[in-house]
Amino acid sequence: MEKTVKISIFRRKKEFKMEKTAEIFILGRKREFKMEKTVKISILELRCECTLHLQ
Repeated sequence: MEKTVKISIFRRKKEFKMEKTAEIFILGRKREFKMEKTVKISILELRCECTLHLQ
């Protein structure tokens, strides 16, 4: 089943639909994340931790 998660990036809330692997497009780049409560992503060479709020 797909779940919708909200990720706060640059103080903006964005919603992504996720399965076991999430394909998230950030700044025109395709990123894949495993479904966890917290994922680490790199944006502009900055590593950020985003908490996934599962709905």
